[in-house]
Amino acid sequence: DYQTRTKDRIVVKDISCIASPLTIWCINDLQMSSVNMDCTASPNAYGLLIHSSIGVLIKESFFKSDRNKPNSYGGASYIDAGIDGPTSATLENCVLDGYYALHVLGSATATLRGGAVNASYACAYLRGIDPSTAMATLIGTVFIPAKHTIDCAPGTTISIMYCYSSSIGSMIVEGTLNNQGSYGFGLPDV
Repeated sequence: DYQTRTKDRIVVKDISCIASPLTIWCINDLQMSSVNMDCTASPNAYGLLIHSSIGVLIKESFFKSDRNKPNSYGGASYIDAGIDGPTSATLENCVLDGYYALHVLGSATATLRGGAVNASYACAYLRGIDPSTAMATLIGTVFIPAKHTIDCAPGTTISIMYCYSSSIGSMIVEGTLNNQGSYGFGLPDV
């Protein structure tokens, strides 16, 4: 009933999670700030997981996952939606670091304002559940890619507005890519 009940009014701030992930599950209204999560030493834990939650706002936080794990356990920050309901999350001035920095799945929507995404495989990864209609909007975000800046499946949409990439990297774009004023991706100026 998280979509119809009154707001949960959850506030989380000023915490450190070392060798431990954070999970936000079926929440309606969450404000989180000044969080430091590092789950690289947690072999069987997800990174930041936002599942079927709405009204999620996270500010000035750092989420680090294992840059060597291409699987679900500890390799990314996940934002997903599915049979439990929709997900809508906004992250402002946050850093996401992992094998996949930002992993948006299913029908979830995520917005990043400022901050940075740093990944060994893909900074923005929109695939993993078929069919996928995931949407990600990144505004003024710095991309620090090792392999791919973006990897998005058919049916997904990623919008980058005034973002910067530290290297051109490669992109796998099977979905829709919208670009406005971003630099360093090797995209035409729009």
